[in-house]
Amino acid sequence: MDRPKEFEILIRRKIPYVSSILFGIAFCFFAVLFILYLIMLPTRNASGEMATAYYILAVPEWLKTISAYSLLGLLIITPIYYSARLHKPAKLMVHLDYLSISGKQIHINIPGKKVDKVFCNDLHNLFRKPKGILQFVIKQKRRKVTTFRLKHYDQGEEVLSALFSLGNMQFAFYEDEMIGDHQDE
Repeated sequence: MDRPKEFEILIRRKIPYVSSILFGIAFCFFAVLFILYLIMLPTRNASGEMATAYYILAVPEWLKTISAYSLLGLLIITPIYYSARLHKPAKLMVHLDYLSISGKQIHINIPGKKVDKVFCNDLHNLFRKPKGILQFVIKQKRRKVTTFRLKHYDQGEEVLSALFSLGNMQFAFYEDEMIGDHQDE
């Protein structure tokens, strides 16, 4: 019996309710700041003194207070939200007929027959320069998506050949990050 092929990966995990609540709170803070932006929009071509006078006279006190708390809250919530969604180290093991991902508090088994499509993405930054990170998205037949990144970029070809040996599945290649809905987390 063949040994499973092992690869070190980083899998994106989220804390089930905490991530959703933090995102909702950050969205509310951002919405309040956007309302303040819309109210201050007529002053975009005015001088600083006129914009300050407009802020003092036209913006209601309750909006000034709420927007100050929203800005402070957004500065606090954003790093907490991103730390809750960090990539955790794990191991991808490709067996003869299934995939398994295991790590600290991570145990995912994906049968090879249920894999519909595998996306391989070579990630780039905003300036279209390669990051040197390969992202894999495994889409199962019931729309369940698992997203992970390779820890070592040079193992990309080995991972693709190991996944190809699993069976009859489609492969797609992109240069941008594919957004997964991370339902398995």
